[in-house]
Amino acid sequence: MMKQLRSGSGWPDLMIFEPRSKYHGLMIELKAEGKGAFKKDGSLKSDPHLQEQNQMHEKLREKGYFVTFSEGIEETIDIIEKYLKMQ
Repeated sequence: MMKQLRSGSGWPDLMIFEPRSKYHGLMIELKAEGKGAFKKDGSLKSDPHLQEQNQMHEKLREKGYFVTFSEGIEETIDIIEKYLKMQ
């Protein structure tokens, strides 16, 4: 499994290995405020690095992790708090 997931990049910035609900842990790719990963229509931007990160996210989701992008500290805190409240 780890060999399939391993790569030089694409891994999320923040990993919390605390199981909640159906998930093994929480993983977040942090983006600066105003530099989010998504276009206004909700689709992922076409940047190759974002595409690589998103591919890693898909692999991690398949393994049972809650994986997402966040934009700015407030959104990141909100995601963490909501995840930790899951039962």
